[in-house]
Amino acid sequence: MEKGKVTISQNFTDNRQVVEVCGRHIVLSSILSEVENAISNDNNIEEIRFIAGTIFKVDANLEKGVWHGRNIVVYAKELQICQSVHWNVSGKDGCEKYTQNAGSSKNGIGLNGKDGEAGESGGNVMIIAKVIKCSENLTITANGGNGSKGQDGGNGAPGKDGKGISTSNFDSLFPPAASVNVKSANNVSKLKRKELTKRNLLHNKLLKKKNVYKSSKLKTKKLMKHNKLLK
Repeated sequence: MEKGKVTISQNFTDNRQVVEVCGRHIVLSSILSEVENAISNDNNIEEIRFIAGTIFKVDANLEKGVWHGRNIVVYAKELQICQSVHWNVSGKDGCEKYTQNAGSSKNGIGLNGKDGEAGESGGNVMIIAKVIKCSENLTITANGGNGSKGQDGGNGAPGKDGKGISTSNFDSLFPPAASVNVKSANNVSKLKRKELTKRNLLHNKLLKKKNVYKSSKLKTKKLMKHNKLLK
């Protein structure tokens, strides 16, 4: 196909379907609809190449709806981007939808759900040019697509009936806060009494030792006095 001095052809190159747009001076907006028709009619097209002998003028957006997951190659002596342009080659989102859960096995155990569909990989953009004018005007988006929601797992088997508990057992296992505090206070009181008893025993023991020491000292004095009289 020819568009002025621009040719648009579809080839099988490098083991993939490729659309090639070749010309000395290419204006994207003037050939865009024809290229997009070729892409829409063949889902096997993976790559689009723009080969310009002198100038490639970028003045049109590439929308995700048509260009999703495609690879774009631009080869030109000069690339002109004189207005704000967005090329979106992001991949499509996964679209698998499950209408029911995975169900249950014969023994009643729920089965695992299936994985969701993976999103499409984003495309690639390669630009080779000696001069790029107003490069800040070009925005390229190449995100991978979102995966779809996985299948819900099957429902589990009914559980066993629960067993009840009497009021008295419940009260013994979970006593009110007040009774716990009283019990704690009683325990503290017992500890204090034990500590006082230990202290009293130790005090009495020390007193006994002191009295024995005094008695021994008194006996020693009397003995010394008696010996002195004998002399």
